[in-house]
Amino acid sequence: PRPVLGLLERAGSEQVRQFAVRALKGDFRANLREVEAPWVARLIAVDSATVDDFVVWLLQNVPKFEQGRFRELGLHEPVLRLLDSKGSDAVKYAAAYARTHARDLELERLLRLANSRADDVRKLAFDLLGDRDPRKDIGLDAWGQLLGTQYGHDLAASALRKHFSARELTPAWFVDRLLDERSKVFDFASD
Repeated sequence: PRPVLGLLERAGSEQVRQFAVRALKGDFRANLREVEAPWVARLIAVDSATVDDFVVWLLQNVPKFEQGRFRELGLHEPVLRLLDSKGSDAVKYAAAYARTHARDLELERLLRLANSRADDVRKLAFDLLGDRDPRKDIGLDAWGQLLGTQYGHDLAASALRKHFSARELTPAWFVDRLLDERSKVFDFASD
């Protein structure tokens, strides 16, 4: 399967990638049990929905790829990169993995994921943000950033109203929000 895996990694066309995936699943299913973790990480770096969904298939069908060993195998971070995948199966898999094995995602990444186009990823980000202390672990600046996002606005508005008082919400903080060009942010600040 090595030449076909190489083709999958280097192909510039989704049709060629789909062909390679069909060939690997159909002709080399038994051989795929020998695929090593570095190859999986390299395939994730291709940034293709077809390849990402194939990687998920590999991770689910090759016994040595147990989720509890992903850090040891060097697959933890590559699998978390699937949270930004264009493949729906890959996104769901990565969100389920992160929910169990990566509850310590850094704040900046959570803020970005909270505005993901994928429902599973947004729900994960909202749940992980909800598990943290809104004042100490997240802070006013992060809630202010989230306030200006399409999907995170309501969560941020609720947290700001519930956990911050007039002492923290200074006039300078309000000025920045009142001068924001996004109407949601302006409406929140004026309210």
